[in-house]
Amino acid sequence: MKKVILFFSFVFSSLFLFAQKEEWDKHFDKMDEADKLADEFYANPDVSKIPALKAAYDEVLSLIAQAESKSSDYREAAIYRKCGIYFNLGLAYEKIKDFQKEEEYANMGLAIWPYFSYVSQYAVEKQIKFGDANPMDQTYTDLIYLGVYSGFETKNYKRLYELEKLYEPVKKDISALNEWLIHYNIARTYDIEKNNNEKAEHWLIALEKWPAVKSEYKEKNKGPFDYMVKKVNGMSTNDNNVMLRAAHALYNVEKYTEADKLFGNYAKSASSPTLDAGWDYSESAMKEPDKTDARNAANIIEKHTSGFSEYEWERLQRVYEFIGDNAKVQEIKNKIIENRRKAEEERRLQAQRDEEERKRREKEERKRGARGRFSVAVSTNPFMYIWKDYPVALDIRIGRVINEFRVNFSNTTDKGDKYRFGQYKINNSSNTNPYHYSGMEYSYTLKILAGKMETKQVGRRNQIVGGYVGFQPRYAKYNFSAAPLTFQDSSAVIHTFNATDITASASRYEFSILAGFLGDNLGGFFHIDYYFGVGVGYRQLDISSTNNNAFDYNSYDFGNASDKRYDPERWNKFYVPVRFGFRIGINLL
Repeated sequence: MKKVILFFSFVFSSLFLFAQKEEWDKHFDKMDEADKLADEFYANPDVSKIPALKAAYDEVLSLIAQAESKSSDYREAAIYRKCGIYFNLGLAYEKIKDFQKEEEYANMGLAIWPYFSYVSQYAVEKQIKFGDANPMDQTYTDLIYLGVYSGFETKNYKRLYELEKLYEPVKKDISALNEWLIHYNIARTYDIEKNNNEKAEHWLIALEKWPAVKSEYKEKNKGPFDYMVKKVNGMSTNDNNVMLRAAHALYNVEKYTEADKLFGNYAKSASSPTLDAGWDYSESAMKEPDKTDARNAANIIEKHTSGFSEYEWERLQRVYEFIGDNAKVQEIKNKIIENRRKAEEERRLQAQRDEEERKRREKEERKRGARGRFSVAVSTNPFMYIWKDYPVALDIRIGRVINEFRVNFSNTTDKGDKYRFGQYKINNSSNTNPYHYSGMEYSYTLKILAGKMETKQVGRRNQIVGGYVGFQPRYAKYNFSAAPLTFQDSSAVIHTFNATDITASASRYEFSILAGFLGDNLGGFFHIDYYFGVGVGYRQLDISSTNNNAFDYNSYDFGNASDKRYDPERWNKFYVPVRFGFRIGINLL
């Protein structure tokens, strides 16, 4: 029963979702029909076509509202779609010069636009395929354009000022034509209201945006362009920066006579005209037959010739050639020749310095390379001091090969040691007598560093961190302290010998295979080494009597002796040494 209920629930949900999507999909066809009507209308605007166009878009809006009311999945895409429809209708009313209706639709779109703070382009793209790179911002700027244009025509200046602020967040994405139109209309509004400061700013912005407008639109707006140039050229201002900016703007739209006038005013009033202004002034002046402005521009440029490049001198030379000042032209030519000579001498000296620097770097690289290939470290294992062992090792590294020379001094004469000679393996004995001895151990280790190592420069040294493998032979010689011993000979006679009656020593020979981890030149100075090894060893006992007649080691039986340290069964044997090692030290080189 539950399965049946679940099945019908699934079927019902699927049909409901399908119905929602079907209603949403219907609006696409209607939208295409409405857009087609809009294109035909824009090509041939006619008031009689407005009702059919509005009815088509109203039907699209109705379908969108139905889908939106049944599912929130379409809410964000619906907001975007509505704004686009309001723009299309507003633009249609602009074509027939019904600016009240244009303003009404612009305001309808902008009224729902604040909801876009909750709308993401990704969410809308799930429902609508975009044709633009920035469709969200483009729709917004289109609505701003409608509002500004209609606001001026309806003299709704208060609303127009509000739209200017709304335009700020997206002005980087608006088309050049719309941006020009927005500032042009705002400037006209300020002009009507006699707001001189604001109108000057917007006339300048509008003129600065004009070069980016496409040629076809420039031709259609020739009258507004001339009016804009007249307004900028007629501005009166005591602000030299505004004057210079206006001169640049006029120059960039090829109004050279007007630009010369403002450049000249700037040159007279500015306390220290800029070099860029001088160059722009000269370029503008050389397009006019009168030489006066070119001379004024040259005077400005002459104040900034310190550090001129050859290109800049040649550029100034062309100005004087235009003026006809041959003396100045020759002076500049001589200066260029002198500068070339100095530049050539400087290039020669620089090449010499570069060569010296190259040799110095190469020498330093060789030193660094040598330091990287070679190091010497001395180290010890401080933990071994607990057991009266005092190891010292010298590691000499050449590239990836390390030669280690190690010496270990042992002295357990006072403490004793139970483990070094296998005493822990004595069976059936309660004997715990330790060995008391002193001696030296020597080893040599050959280590091969792994191919993959972490290497970096630390100061003048190469820090190396990585694993290694190698082998190690060892040799040790230990002298046992004199001690009284009791032995039983073959006739079951027990003999007790004083400590001075015998001498004993042990030798050990080992060969091990090692694997370890090395940190060389850590931080530039520290050396750390730890390893594990296993191999084969042989220990040997040498014992003799100081009184040749009193003691014969080979004739005694240690089976029942209480002291088995010198039991022959435990000596002259092979064994398996297992090594764990750790050392820390410093790098000498």
